[in-house]
Amino acid sequence: MDEKGHCCQQPQNLKDTPENCKPQQIHICHGDMEAHPCTCRQQEEKKSE
Repeated sequence: MDEKGHCCQQPQNLKDTPENCKPQQIHICHGDMEAHPCTCRQQEEKKSE
């Protein structure tokens, strides 16, 4: 998590917040993924599994 509370894996591509990334931006950063891995909530859920 950065100083703004973001969990972005590609901060150089971040234009707003990870929660506001458009599907095209997610595809550019992460390829064909079903979920956006840069949201803190998703990362926290993975840690608790």
